[in-house]
Amino acid sequence: MPFTVKYLPLENIVHAQCTGAMDLPGFKALTAEVVRQGKQADCHYVLTDFSSAEIQVSIADLYLLPSLIAQKTKEEGGNIHSIKRAIVVSKTQIREWQFYEDTSQNRAQQTKVFLDFESAKQWLQEKQTMGNK
Repeated sequence: MPFTVKYLPLENIVHAQCTGAMDLPGFKALTAEVVRQGKQADCHYVLTDFSSAEIQVSIADLYLLPSLIAQKTKEEGGNIHSIKRAIVVSKTQIREWQFYEDTSQNRAQQTKVFLDFESAKQWLQEKQTMGNK
């Protein structure tokens, strides 16, 4: 698989790093692993880095991804609305991912797209420092 997923206990973040080609089956596998590790660590903060990945999905697939993620989260006993997701992308991908961000937010999901890792991490940690999960 063109991704790695690990829980970072000091930051209380599930971090996914994606490289290479990411197609719809890859997104489904990634989602399953992120949900599994988030549940195992009781972590509600996810940072996914797609900046080095080649996204091979259509706009229609991007539109469906928030629903797929919500469904997988529900199957694992979680609630998508309690999860905060930051996504790091490259400048060449920003337009498609902004569409994804809008689609996610329209479904009441806490999702935000960034061009750099540190801004994404800082956004995720804002609520954590206020004691919210």
